Amino acid sequence: RLQFVTLNQMRLKINPDWALATQLNYSHTFDLELEATEAELIEASVGLAYRPIHATWFVLLTKYTKRYEQRPTDLVNALPTREENDVASVIPIFELPYGFQLVEKLALRRVAMRTEQLPTSVGYVMLWINRLNYHLTSTWDIGVEYRFLRSTLAQNQQHGALAELNYIIKKKVRLGLGYNFSHFSDDEFARLDESHGGPFFRIIANY
Repeated sequence: RLQFVTLNQMRLKINPDWALATQLNYSHTFDLELEATEAELIEASVGLAYRPIHATWFVLLTKYTKRYEQRPTDLVNALPTREENDVASVIPIFELPYGFQLVEKLALRRVAMRTEQLPTSVGYVMLWINRLNYHLTSTWDIGVEYRFLRSTLAQNQQHGALAELNYIIKKKVRLGLGYNFSHFSDDEFARLDESHGGPFFRIIANY
């Protein structure tokens, strides 16, 4: 196999309140024996952050991502599945009195899946997260959230709670340890046929 990978990022400070971030990633895996593409990924995204210097109680993060991915579904016949995703998300953050913080996340995903000899499947996934944090100290936060996920492909709706303890390394970087009582992830690109419930550890950063 021959694989090529490139990751590219650019950030631009438009003014003291607005910041722009873009990303372009590409990878290609070529099977030298079969002389065919085994896997491919093309991902482009643009994000806009609003952090007003005169209103520190409010932050708004928006992002749009276009992803094209091909991966083999059969290790013997190497039948490829091609998946195309469009994801738009918006995250407003509000600093409330008495050390509380409210974080909302709303994301909409369009997914089209193509497999050889099968018709294309197109569906939509909506993710809505309601999170309430409490600033215990300047370096420790505790948070609880309730999340909803609706999928037209799976034709179902899921919901559940999550609890998490965060250690703040810097203002925009933190370590999280918690338990997900639901069975789905807050990652818009997570597979819907996998369970993401149970204990977790993660590193959180925003631009």
